[in-house]
Amino acid sequence: PASDQVSFNYQVPENTEQLQVRVIDITGKAVWQQAAHSTVGSLQWQIGATPRGLYLYQLWGNGELLESGKLLTK
Repeated sequence: PASDQVSFNYQVPENTEQLQVRVIDITGKAVWQQAAHSTVGSLQWQIGATPRGLYLYQLWGNGELLESGKLLTK
């Protein structure tokens, strides 16, 4: 489980635009989102006062969901 921050490392094809990482709670509400401006990199989510629990992360590009997974915070 993550307690302070989460790093999202990504690498997508060169022609990918509108790249964004989102963290969503179990009700479907976005609790964090960040745009990325390169096709390879890393984004950090500072968890801060976010309630502990289960979240979903999503990597979007070109208006399509490219990757998703589960994330547990403590």
